Amino acid sequence: MPQRISRFARRFADRIREVAHIFSPARLFGAYRTFSRREKIVFAGAALLSLAGIIGFAAQWYWSATISVPARGGVFSEGVTSQPQYINPILPDTTEADQLLEQLIFAGLTKADGNGGYIPELAESIITQDNGSTYAVSLKNNLVWQDGQPITSDDVLFTLDLLKNKDLQNPQSYFWNTVRVEVISAKTIKFTLAQPTAYFNAYLSFKILPRHIWKSTPVNQLAISEFNLKPVGAGPYEFKKIAFTNNNQIAQYTLTRFDRYALPGPYFATVVLKFYPSSDDALVALKKKEVQSVANIPPDIFESGTGFARKALGQPTMTLLALNTRTDLLKESALRQAIAASIDTNAIADEFYRGFVSRRAFGDGIDGASSTPALTDPERARTLLATLGWKDTDNDGIVDKKTSARAKTQTKLELALLTLDAPRMKDIATAIAGQLRATGFSVSVQALDVNEYTNRLSERSFDLALISFAPVTGTVPDLYPLLHSSQRASPGLNIAGSADAKTDSLLEQIRQADDPAIARELFKTLAATIERDAPIVFIAQPQQLWFVSKAIAVPTISFVTNAGERFAPIQTWYLYTKRIWKQ
Repeated sequence: MPQRISRFARRFADRIREVAHIFSPARLFGAYRTFSRREKIVFAGAALLSLAGIIGFAAQWYWSATISVPARGGVFSEGVTSQPQYINPILPDTTEADQLLEQLIFAGLTKADGNGGYIPELAESIITQDNGSTYAVSLKNNLVWQDGQPITSDDVLFTLDLLKNKDLQNPQSYFWNTVRVEVISAKTIKFTLAQPTAYFNAYLSFKILPRHIWKSTPVNQLAISEFNLKPVGAGPYEFKKIAFTNNNQIAQYTLTRFDRYALPGPYFATVVLKFYPSSDDALVALKKKEVQSVANIPPDIFESGTGFARKALGQPTMTLLALNTRTDLLKESALRQAIAASIDTNAIADEFYRGFVSRRAFGDGIDGASSTPALTDPERARTLLATLGWKDTDNDGIVDKKTSARAKTQTKLELALLTLDAPRMKDIATAIAGQLRATGFSVSVQALDVNEYTNRLSERSFDLALISFAPVTGTVPDLYPLLHSSQRASPGLNIAGSADAKTDSLLEQIRQADDPAIARELFKTLAATIERDAPIVFIAQPQQLWFVSKAIAVPTISFVTNAGERFAPIQTWYLYTKRIWKQ
């Protein structure tokens, strides 16, 4: 048997040599030389077609056997129209630049997914216990800060102790002061809530500070630390360098990829933020391709913008008019309803936002579509005022009445409207004052700097106040801090002084609703209750308008809770791709 196999192998080898000899390059070239001109052309064409077929088959096979995935590399650059002040998530953000840099450099237990939900970031697991009253959160293995030091539960506890400190005036302090936090181990933290809330994963997105860097800094010196400009965090990008202009303004921040980040990615090797004095300057830089992205685009420019990917992102930030129910005039719900009925929020949305709003009324757009009309009804406003005895006795357009039986003269219905001295806020406040004047109110607009404005709100020293409120939540906003009666005293955010039992009950039910459909229905009921009691008037919920280069692959982002959160999923963005074999 072995001899037969051996003879067969020899014969097969001889045949291969014969075929190879026939098709050897020398014999083929020799045969080609005997061809006529026409035969040579036909032969060459056939050879090229055969080669193209082989290449095409190979390419088709390669593309079917591989998939395209993001590849590391490249630079992403953003044009920003504000200056960084404190790149420290514990200190209240004063600029968009602070928010953007904090999203890039720092990390939380959870992070926004860009579509109204939250995913674990530093957290490995989040276990709910005791019907939602207790959470056990475990950290991932081998987490480190950008200086190489390990991240532990003590860092989380240290950060929360700062968040709770009333001297720092962090907007989240009101919530975290109701939560008991315990370190179970180096990797596990236990949270015990005063009452269950379906929003807890959103609150866990607070950015964590490294205890080993900040533990020796007194609270009253946090704002002057060098680490507010050269921060150390655990986010997808780490600080590399900062550049200044000749007049000592910050010109540019350069960040590099943090290779030990907790989530897959990021893909860009470098992220650069360039700072400009105005949106016009930033847009010029975008057109010159000095940057690839600019946000907070004026609505009129966004409306006509071409050449870039245009993105209108939903966000919970609301422009609201707060009515101080503690004052003698505004304690009357009928008078508050008259104010609400006088304001044409549709006109404001169209004039100042060109219609780029998520909602035009509280109950509107809860499922993502804006359809509910605004509640403007000037005739109803005038009727309500007349019912309360307010009439225009001297025909000057402003209603008046005798405010007591002993009064000898008529008192005009005069109110002061506080606003931040910022262009759009001041313009909206002026428009509201004009609409109120059309139904008989006399309203003076007081535009204040940020410190005086904040102090007046904190002291509840106002009649009307135009405010911006950004709940730390998803698509169904948590209005508990804004309207619940437990938040009436400073530093609570219920500056209107709302104390309605039904409103309180609905706010508590929404917080505890695990089912989003139930939460949405409760919110619609809450909207009707707010309209009846009118401690605040919904003005608009503007969208964030963003131009970004079409070369940048940005997976779907539909909802962000603040201007900086647009960068929350940046670890998924990319410029380059590569192909890998299918598994």
